[in-house]
Amino acid sequence: MKAKNFVVFLIFIFTCTLHAEKQSKDAVQRKGRHVTLPAWDKKAPSLGLNLPEGFTTKYQKGPDFDVHQFRHSEDIGVLSIYMGHHPDRKSAAVVEKFRKKFGKQEVEFQKTKTSYGSFTDGIVVDFFEGNKEDNIRTLKIHVFIHAKDDKFYSNVWPILESVVVTKKGGPKKD
Repeated sequence: MKAKNFVVFLIFIFTCTLHAEKQSKDAVQRKGRHVTLPAWDKKAPSLGLNLPEGFTTKYQKGPDFDVHQFRHSEDIGVLSIYMGHHPDRKSAAVVEKFRKKFGKQEVEFQKTKTSYGSFTDGIVVDFFEGNKEDNIRTLKIHVFIHAKDDKFYSNVWPILESVVVTKKGGPKKD
């Protein structure tokens, strides 16, 4: 009888452990990985994205633009997202053109080879098309990726596909 109770106890502990691990992973996915990019302007929407573990973030506010950088901890690449009105595409000799998603929108990317690996960029137009403010509706998003290793791209595409508008109208200024 004692052995039977002990086996039931072990099964119970094992089941609880599996359930706790699943809840922990779900919590990390919901809370630990969702990043909100500050709104470009008080009338602009904020953007949200899912960022896997192993990335650090950096934010730069310019006079009429924002740049968000996501650097991989293994130093294999940097993903940057520019929001402003004047994206500057500086691709050298394009090696490859392809389409990937930014949120739900298809975007054409250009990839070039560099001395450190590769540089890939794409310009997202009309992402804020539904906004009534001309200054916001005409915002463009320039995505650029510096990759030392092509395995970095397997981290980047899910991040870009996860982008959503999280809030219409940016943070209120006092």
